[in-house]
Amino acid sequence: TIVIFPPSISLTTFVSAAADRPDLRAGAQDVYWEREGAFTGAISATMAREAGAEFSLAGHSERRHV
Repeated sequence: TIVIFPPSISLTTFVSAAADRPDLRAGAQDVYWEREGAFTGAISATMAREAGAEFSLAGHSERRHV
C-alpha cells in the first residue's frame, strides 16, 4: 500500500483517479484540529475525510516552527 498526500484542492481528483488502484490510498497534508471554520492553508479533518482522505500528515516540515 502506498499513501499519496496531494494538495487539498487535488484530493478528490486523486481519489477518483486512484479508485481502481487498491494499492493507492489518499491522505491530507494540512489538517486543522478544529471541526469546522476558515483555516488559511488547511482543511478540517471532516472535510478531508469527506474528500476521501484516509490518512493525514502530522508534523509536515513546512508547517513546523523551530
